[in-house]
Amino acid sequence: MTSRFNDHFSGHAGDYSRFRPGYPEELYSWLTRQTAAHDLAWDCAAGSGQAAAALATHYQQVIASDASAEQVANADRGHANISYQTFPAEQTPLERASLDLITAAQALHRITPEVDRIIDSYYEKVVGPYWPPEHRMIETGYSDIAFPFDEIEVPRFPMQTAWTLPQLLGYIDIWSATKRYSKVNGQSPIPALHEQLLSECDEPETARTISWPLHIRVGRLS
Repeated sequence: MTSRFNDHFSGHAGDYSRFRPGYPEELYSWLTRQTAAHDLAWDCAAGSGQAAAALATHYQQVIASDASAEQVANADRGHANISYQTFPAEQTPLERASLDLITAAQALHRITPEVDRIIDSYYEKVVGPYWPPEHRMIETGYSDIAFPFDEIEVPRFPMQTAWTLPQLLGYIDIWSATKRYSKVNGQSPIPALHEQLLSECDEPETARTISWPLHIRVGRLS
């Protein structure tokens, strides 16, 4: 099978690594308990390696792959048991039945109702037309994709961090839709968003709690 990989992150992989949030340790601990062996895990579309680094504390070896060579080049190299490789998920060189766990991670965000309204408007109206079509899978919780596994019910896991306004804007600036908007229009939409958020964040350097609702589907091979 051949496929065309749309690389939405090369060109700002360093910022992606800096601003990409991490996932809760409780999630990784739960996933680990779902596999009988803990020899080899594959983090597919690993980006800058946050999920792979967490898996490396639970599995003897982790393969972290991404179709973007620049993302792989900027990935976390703090774990000796992670092998970083560049290939699209549809063309994996990994052998069948060789893995104990496969992961692919993504999330959306929530802060306060006032700030959420501004960011939701930005997300949908300002950069909405610039999201790649496959991004819509996140909004539907991956419910529309074929999932050829015996599905497992997943508990709710909290995902939170504390960010200042500049850190939040740094995160939004790495969105693929933000980058595409900037490229098409010749200017960044971030300054205008900054001004809007300042109306609700009177202390921009004060860290505020940000929560992400996680969309998770887990399954086993029959």
